Amino acid sequence: MHKEIEMALTPVSGSQVTIESARRPITVLIADPNEISRSGLRALLEADPRFDLVAEATIEPATLAERSQPNLILLDPARQG
Repeated sequence: MHKEIEMALTPVSGSQVTIESARRPITVLIADPNEISRSGLRALLEADPRFDLVAEATIEPATLAERSQPNLILLDPARQG
């Protein structure tokens, strides 16, 4: 696993992780207009049972995020607006 992803999974000081929440996968929305980037992220997430990819967006991810209610949104850092 990539070090950046491993660091993101480390609990924040003071956060509460219950046994029940630890058993459920982390739901993820990928928001990136680049198909190659989405494909690579999708492959990483699908290889790890701790993640459940619930949606992908190429533009305007807000509506999709509202509908799918992911735990984590992976957003293109170069995204404008």
